[in-house]
Amino acid sequence: MELRQVYERYQARLRLTAFLGVVVLSWLAAVVLLGPLAHNRQASAWPPSAVLLASYAAHLLLLLAAAQVLSGHLPWLATLLGVTYWVATAGVVVGVTVLHPPPTPPHLAPPTFLLVLATHTALPLSRPHARVLAALTSFLPITSKAVDPALTWSLTQVLGCCLLVGAGHVLGWWLDWEAAHAHAHARATTREVIEARVKLACDREQQETLLLSVIPAYIAVEVRNRLMSRLAGKCQQVDAPAQPRKQFQDLYVQRHNNVSILYADIVNFTPLSEQLSACDLVNTLNDLFGRFDQIAKENQCLRIKILGDCYYCVSGLPVSRPNHAINCVKMGLEMIQAIRLVRRVDVIRT
Repeated sequence: MELRQVYERYQARLRLTAFLGVVVLSWLAAVVLLGPLAHNRQASAWPPSAVLLASYAAHLLLLLAAAQVLSGHLPWLATLLGVTYWVATAGVVVGVTVLHPPPTPPHLAPPTFLLVLATHTALPLSRPHARVLAALTSFLPITSKAVDPALTWSLTQVLGCCLLVGAGHVLGWWLDWEAAHAHAHARATTREVIEARVKLACDREQQETLLLSVIPAYIAVEVRNRLMSRLAGKCQQVDAPAQPRKQFQDLYVQRHNNVSILYADIVNFTPLSEQLSACDLVNTLNDLFGRFDQIAKENQCLRIKILGDCYYCVSGLPVSRPNHAINCVKMGLEMIQAIRLVRRVDVIRT
């Protein structure tokens, strides 16, 4: 999965988390408003506004459950939940306005401001869809005029309502832009860190391959551990007086008994190097020595050095083997067959 897709999923998860927070706050607000209505109800009859708020609170609980359980498996469901929340909240505002007409039209400006802000910043919608719903939310204060045509708007009320709703749009746009800018910066920074770590891992792997092509693996491990311990010692002795530098480096010499060494040299290599170009000569040696390495692995031999056209390998180390001489003989015979095969391939190519 690409880094951009990962960050898109991360942003969607953050948006869903913010949406759940808004849903919880809306549910708490509905419960707080429902308390006085239920306490002041007459006899056993519930007022219509209490029924409306109770239905809204139950609807929010269903939204919470659906968002927690299904949104991770169905990404498109988050958009549906956001639209459903907006419709339910706008419907409750309009329903309460119808049941309890406000004394003045600007009474709907505060809930409109909050819904506009939540639509811009918290609903799990795409940016164009959020802009459209926020624009439709701006017309909620007009419903008070439709419910009670006798209400009149003064110029001050119109300006105040427009400024409050406009402030909700501006604040929502700014918060959305800040979040998008922060996410883009985090994505770019993370990409640079990942690319640096991948490059470092590739360089380390290339260095390891180069080291193993020069010396055997068990010696390479010893050299690496010695270098790491030496570097760690230097880091701990930064403030200590400088020690005299060794004229010679450490020697990684081990004694092995009962081993067999095979020296292989290509006959007439000098005339061959004069006939072939540099590129063809390197490709031929690479093909040949690659086959030698595979033969050495199959015959329990260890290649210890390559010098020009010379190939040196040993059997019996680092693991002692009683049949080390037989392994070297078998390898020598198979090397002859490999040389013949490479010669045939070169003849076919030429």
